[in-house]
Amino acid sequence: MAVTGESYLDSAKSAVGIIFENFGLFNIIEIFDTVLLIAGVLICAGIPAVGIFLILQFTIDPVPEPFEMAIAIILVFFITAIFVAYIINILGLALNCVFIYYCLDKRFRTFGIHIPNAPAEIHQLFDDKYKEAPVPSSQQLQEGRRF
Repeated sequence: MAVTGESYLDSAKSAVGIIFENFGLFNIIEIFDTVLLIAGVLICAGIPAVGIFLILQFTIDPVPEPFEMAIAIILVFFITAIFVAYIINILGLALNCVFIYYCLDKRFRTFGIHIPNAPAEIHQLFDDKYKEAPVPSSQQLQEGRRF
């Protein structure tokens, strides 16, 4: 991992080890991700499908044949479902990454490491920016001024 300075294969082994050490928690995250994916696709693709049904039913004077309406509804549903599933999968992968880094931080804390593994230049940059930041007075805070 880039955080620990390991090579690609060693980092993959470490990630698998972290997942197996926290297997129960990882399964809860995966169940939540799966439920979110299914519910998101059904809701976010179902609403446009119902919308296209209502549009076809009430705006076109000669109501289309049921077969034509079914084709339009299915087409809208599946196209929308593909986009929604793609976006929700990206969010699920981000959730998994955050969980793995949480487990990695938990492991670091068991070894007594309580600071992020960042280069000294990054720490210095944050320290310098913190010192340069203006400290608002209590009057400015009461007035609700933005900084």
